[in-house]
Amino acid sequence: MSQQLIQTAAVGLIGMLATLGGILIGDHLASVRQRKALAEKRRFYERLRETLTRQGRN
Repeated sequence: MSQQLIQTAAVGLIGMLATLGGILIGDHLASVRQRKALAEKRRFYERLRETLTRQGRN
C-alpha cells in the first residue's frame, strides 16, 4: 500500500476511535448524572416522609 493510503486509513481510524470514546464518555457522564438525580430525589422524599411523620400528617 502507498504511504498516503496508510496515513489516510490511520487518520480515519483515529477519528473513529475518538468519536466512539466521546460517545462512551458522554453516556457514562449522563448515567452518573441520572443516578445522582435519582439519589437526590429519594433523599428528598425520605426527608419529606420523616417531616410528615414527626408532624403526624402521613
